[in-house]
Amino acid sequence: MASRGVTTRREVFLPYNFEPFGLTLVPVRCLLDGARSVDLLDPTKHLVDVAEARFAQLQLELRVTFDRDLLGRIFPPSETTSSPGRILIVARCPATRLRRAFMVTAGPLAATDYTSVVELSRAELRGSVELLAVLVRAAGRSRQPDGFACAAGTKLASARSWELRIDSPRATAGLYLEIRFVSFQTSPPPQCLWPGNLYLLQVGESPVLYLNSDHDAVCAVLNTKATSGERAALREVFFDQISQSVWTRLFLAAASSMDESGEADFDWQQAVLEQFLPALYPDRADHESRVEALEEDLAASQNREELLGRLDGILQTRLELPTHMTRLAQDCE
Repeated sequence: MASRGVTTRREVFLPYNFEPFGLTLVPVRCLLDGARSVDLLDPTKHLVDVAEARFAQLQLELRVTFDRDLLGRIFPPSETTSSPGRILIVARCPATRLRRAFMVTAGPLAATDYTSVVELSRAELRGSVELLAVLVRAAGRSRQPDGFACAAGTKLASARSWELRIDSPRATAGLYLEIRFVSFQTSPPPQCLWPGNLYLLQVGESPVLYLNSDHDAVCAVLNTKATSGERAALREVFFDQISQSVWTRLFLAAASSMDESGEADFDWQQAVLEQFLPALYPDRADHESRVEALEEDLAASQNREELLGRLDGILQTRLELPTHMTRLAQDCE
């Protein structure tokens, strides 16, 4: 008999020391068109939001710091005092395929605190830009000491990324859902167990949908501004597929948070319930009676399966999934 309840997880380990959060990246100042300094930094969300500002050029002063002990963990003892490292700030915009590296210092790393300026043009940006600090080997060596990298260009340490928000996030079916583009490989969101996945939804006081910027081609489609043609149809189908799962999880999270009076913990959960319950229980006249019906369905396994089936049907209709798929199929002919 095959065993049940056994989960196998594959993990990949680098053959050398690597510190994914060995650096700290902090924006110091943001200048628009070289003169206007704006205070649009949100350290709690690692966000620089310029979506509501008009500008042609953007200058972002960034500070990169690290602990001196870091060098001893990523360089062999013979290189600790004159570490052949180079620090870069990488800007990546999935929507426009922009990939640009800005040199912070070419090494050797004599200090632990550096400041650099990133300059970007509004014309080459759309959606969000991921800003990431990385430390790489500046020079190679012929022999690799155990546990240390030897090839020039090898990434040895990085920082948690920041989002430079250029355009406001897309709203999903009338309810605001914050969307962030981040690399699941270099700066994974909390509780990210599968770095190759496309997205990760986090629910809580404010739901956040993380999209994996490592999937360049997919993110470029999700951020396209096209209003017709194959590209636009493909974007809608992509969003439909993600939204189907996201809305189901949001609804279940809202339903499970209800207290005895039928009130949810957070405002967004209450909004989700008020949005879907009338369609799920069209024969009920008010919110209270719909909540009672929902509680009854959740208590019985058979009813719960039927509830999820009705929710799936409602989502397909509201997201216009058949229409979008038909349009894409026709554009691909």
